[in-house]
Parts: sequence; structure tokens; C-alpha cells
Amino acid sequence: MTPIAYITTPFTKRTGCPRQPTLCPHSIATINLQKDCHPDTIQGLEQYSHCWVIFTFDNNTDVRTHKNNYKAKITPPRIRPAGTKVGCMSTRTPHRPNNVGLSLLTIKSVSGRTITVSGVDLCDQTPIYDIKPYVPWDVAGYISGGHWGGEMCGVVQCPDWVWDSEALEYIQRTSNGSNGYGSPLNKIKTEEIVRIENVTWTDEAVEQLTREHQKGTFKPLYPSRKSDVNTVRLAISEILSQDPRHNRQKGTATNEEGYKVVFCAAQVRFVVGDDKKTEVVEISKVNFEEGDGDGRMKLFKK
Repeated sequence: MTPIAYITTPFTKRTGCPRQPTLCPHSIATINLQKDCHPDTIQGLEQYSHCWVIFTFDNNTDVRTHKNNYKAKITPPRIRPAGTKVGCMSTRTPHRPNNVGLSLLTIKSVSGRTITVSGVDLCDQTPIYDIKPYVPWDVAGYISGGHWGGEMCGVVQCPDWVWDSEALEYIQRTSNGSNGYGSPLNKIKTEEIVRIENVTWTDEAVEQLTREHQKGTFKPLYPSRKSDVNTVRLAISEILSQDPRHNRQKGTATNEEGYKVVFCAAQVRFVVGDDKKTEVVEISKVNFEEGDGDGRMKLFKK
């Protein structure tokens, strides 16, 4: 297959990129069609609230050899008991025989060759193979005629460790209806899903964020004259609320140096306390170098 588009996202490195769509509703991205893909192909897409995006995990650590080296069985992060292995096809792991991914994104606008979306979980410059509109009957339990099947658990079946995931808990807490679910569209409304009360900012970090925003560090996705700096702050807080650290680092407090993630052209330094609360302590401009990180940083170089 040939990519029809590439997506521009704030996630120039793998670290910090959300595990699933909807976990960071304030993350903005643009899907830019290739020249050989006519803009008429997306005419009418603006009438939908969400779209499915089919892409490739081209930034996998084993991308060059995955056909020979992918693992048939893996250990999902939240499976219990810990260490239990299941087949890769029964998980959402990016390491698969064919490294193809599927993401559900919120459509903000459609203009020319560009689709602006939010709630993104893709790395910057990920190749896009196809775009499809989300329709209500994409959700199991939908009954023709516009009604939602109340007994969701009688329709959808999955392992206990999936039901126990944090992402699903957010959806259940912010929906209405039987078994914690409301209508199909309520299920995927993302603005209230992510909890960020466990993330705080130092006064200095807030001042640094404001300065970098005014300098255009978060352009082109967050223009300094058009975008409220609070939107950038919310997006960063949503990312950190998911604890982007490696699994081996979770569950422990950090030293004074803390951890770092990259958002657009900014480096975010944060610490995690004994109470598992995260505090943003520094926002600084990243000096990108050729070959640095994941090689996704050309757009944000100044």
C-alpha cells in the first residue's frame, strides 16, 4: 500500500505519545494529503464528528526486521497475574506481523488537503493509509433505528484485564446508561475522559510555558496568536496523567532530575512523588539535531 497522507502531531518522540486515542483530547494534529490524493476525496468528511485512521507503526524499534523478529506472545502492561503472556493478535501491541494500526480521532475541521483532528495517539509524520468516517453502528450493541442496546456486557466480551484498564475506567465514569455506557457517541466523547488532577505545575514552569508559547515553540499545531496557552498546558497534563514512564520506572518516586518528554519543540521535565502525583518543573526549547531521537523532528526545527 502507498500512504495517502502523513500526520503532523506534537509527539516527535515515542516517549510521551499516548497509548490509545482519546486519552489526550487536547492533542491537536493535522492529516495532510499527498499531492497524488485529490482533495475531493475528503469532501463531506466535515459532517462527521470522528474518523477512523489506518496507519503503519513505522517508528517501531524493530521496524526493519519485524517480519522475522516479532514475538507471537507478549505480556500486556496491565495483565494479571503479572507476567502472563497472550498472543499478539489478542492485544493492541504495535509489534505485529503486519505493523498496521487503527485509531479513532475527533474531527475538528476539514480544509483543502488538510484534516485537523484531536485526541491523537500517533507519532509525528506517521504514514496514513486510509481514512473512514465513524458511524454509530461501528459500536457493538447499536440497534438500527438510532437506539443503543442497554445490555452492553451482553454484547461485548473481553478479558478481565481489559475491563480493568484505566482508559476504560475513564469512559465508564464519564458516560451514562446501563453498565456504565450511554449512546455510542457518548462513549467516544473525549473532553471529560482524561483525569488530570494528579498533575501540578510549578509557578516557574507555567511562566516558561507562556514564554515558549509566545515564541512559537508549539507551532504550527498551536499557533501563538490563535491558540490559548491553556490548551497546550492541558495537553501536556493529559499526557503526564497517563504516566509515560517505562513500566520498570513506574511505582517509584523520582530523583530531583526527574524525567523528560518532548511535546512539539518543547522539552517537558517532570517529577513523580511518593504519592504518585506528577509535578511539571521545567519547560524548555529542544535543540534538535540530525538523527536525534526518533528522527521525527524536521517540522519543529527552527
